[in-house]
Amino acid sequence: MARYGKGQAKSWARENMHGHWTTTITPFLPDGELDEDGIAEFVRHILKLGTQGIGITWLTGEFWSLTVEERKRVAEITLDSARDKAFVAVHTSHTALKECIALTQHAQNAGADFAVLMPPYIIARTLPQVYDFFKRVASETDLGIIIFNTPQSGFVLKPRDIAELAEIPNICGVKVATQNVGDVLDTHQLAGDKIVVSAATDEVLFYQDFYGFRQQVLFANPCDWMFDTPGEKNYVKFVEHACRGEMVEAAALYQSKLNPLRQLFRTWMKYLMPKYGGAYPTQFKKVWAEFMGLPAGPVRSPLLPLTDEEKGRLGRGMVEARKEAGLRPPPVAL
Repeated sequence: MARYGKGQAKSWARENMHGHWTTTITPFLPDGELDEDGIAEFVRHILKLGTQGIGITWLTGEFWSLTVEERKRVAEITLDSARDKAFVAVHTSHTALKECIALTQHAQNAGADFAVLMPPYIIARTLPQVYDFFKRVASETDLGIIIFNTPQSGFVLKPRDIAELAEIPNICGVKVATQNVGDVLDTHQLAGDKIVVSAATDEVLFYQDFYGFRQQVLFANPCDWMFDTPGEKNYVKFVEHACRGEMVEAAALYQSKLNPLRQLFRTWMKYLMPKYGGAYPTQFKKVWAEFMGLPAGPVRSPLLPLTDEEKGRLGRGMVEARKEAGLRPPPVAL
């Protein structure tokens, strides 16, 4: 059950969403089935990095390729592995209202801290559609709901739309993943006093002092497990500094330890997204995870794997970026 009542969702989120929250891949076995041991191992690794919370079955987690029962199982394993060690936000989006409600209620009953919803993909094209859908789901759960605002859903919410949705009692946060800094800044201005607002990536953290807002959480980003190891927790420390307003310390860490890896990440995202028609390149993150010694496995159709040439190029890029940052080579030998 939820740790709070529906009426406390907003205040509970404000109090507890701080620092860095990650988002995970969904490990598969070589035959494409769920790697349940791998899911638990991935969570244990993330906990060693010091992240405050874990987001599962999002775009990085290939939710579209999972059956409803598999999505529930990933939630159960993650929650069992992270219980009392980190918060967990379960992505429960579905185009079928009944399935979305069922996934959200399962997340609540399994002990999740938040549910994450994007506008119903494929079909929602107007704010009244999205508002009605979110309100119906929210009425059936006490969990706080965090909006995932991404073009991948097929419909991008405007900052004023977020402010309107924020009036629903247990909508308590938003992840702005539109890749537009202006959207993040406007959402902070229009809805930041109602719900917790986060950008999807870290660049916006450097705008805080200039625009006069404080982003208390980076929700949720995989760069902790992509960049950090248990002995080198630079990304998590950077986010914590920035969310506390310690920008001198944050900038120093970013420039000295993180920027080469961040540039490599951006380069590959810019290369792969056009290649796949704008679809989110989860296969890239799975290969990166393998180089970091983490369980990953294949992607499921219709995603296509990276080519051998791309894998080799990414591996060499990781070696050079980590060397430039003064970090150890990737854990897996290339």
